[in-house]
Amino acid sequence: MTTGKQRRRRQAALALAGVALAFVGLVSACSDPYAIPPTDCDDFCYATQRAGCDEDYPEGCVSDCEHDGAGRRYPKCVELWHELTACYRATPDSGFECVADKSRPRDICLSERAALAECAREGADSCVRNCFHSATECGKNPAECEEGCYAPPQACNAEQIAYDTCALNAPVYCGTPEEDTRSPEQIPCYDELVTLLVCAGFGDKSE
Repeated sequence: MTTGKQRRRRQAALALAGVALAFVGLVSACSDPYAIPPTDCDDFCYATQRAGCDEDYPEGCVSDCEHDGAGRRYPKCVELWHELTACYRATPDSGFECVADKSRPRDICLSERAALAECAREGADSCVRNCFHSATECGKNPAECEEGCYAPPQACNAEQIAYDTCALNAPVYCGTPEEDTRSPEQIPCYDELVTLLVCAGFGDKSE
């Protein structure tokens, strides 16, 4: 039979155990900078916001990534996204630059970027490589062109692939359309380009 004295001892022991557990939890929380483990988007933004640009806000980057990041939009491609993040993380800060006041990768991690795009959309590998080709020739950043590789008009995917495949090995024109004085016969991949534009609803091939 349990006496009152034994009950009091048991209650005191339980109280001490509770205090000890609370103290251990407090120490653990203080020693671990991530009480909540970082997400994939945390890792991605940490790896890419490297140029010290005016609009580099980690919280905004993470929010945008959670809504529009390739790894979120295309769950089947998440492992390739992880590989791209690892490539970015291994790249020196000089591999990034400010574009519209935000950090953007330069012409780095081509294989990983092309593989991720191809996973998201068949044929996008050539599109990404074409963006790199044009950016290198014209001294531009490939990121803005690259974003368009993920979502061409769905009905025109074959036409997009045909154009990108042709353009990848063609001379690059770096001027604006207004400055372009070439005749159609002088424009590389002209037929493929017109076919793509017509498919997308821009004009009539017979014109």
